[in-house]
Amino acid sequence: MDSYSSLIIKLSLFLFAREIRASEIDTQKAEPEPSKLSDLDSETRSAVEKTMFDQTQKQKGLPTSDEIKQGQLKKQFMAQNPNTKFPPGAQFM
Repeated sequence: MDSYSSLIIKLSLFLFAREIRASEIDTQKAEPEPSKLSDLDSETRSAVEKTMFDQTQKQKGLPTSDEIKQGQLKKQFMAQNPNTKFPPGAQFM
């Protein structure tokens, strides 16, 4: 498992555990600590920014960062191989 996948799993577990604890805590008395993206290490910050970007793109009905990258790779490959024909919707990984 790569570090990005591991980070996403940890983030998901953290948020899930936080949700469970939140239901047990009187949130009227709790004051959240102010936090900023700049407080995170570069790898975590990058993953959070990517996730936020992808969520915004999905809400707008636009391609995610992975879909954008896949489209760029497809265009590059097709430019290098102009005589190759691909069926509509062919996936490039």
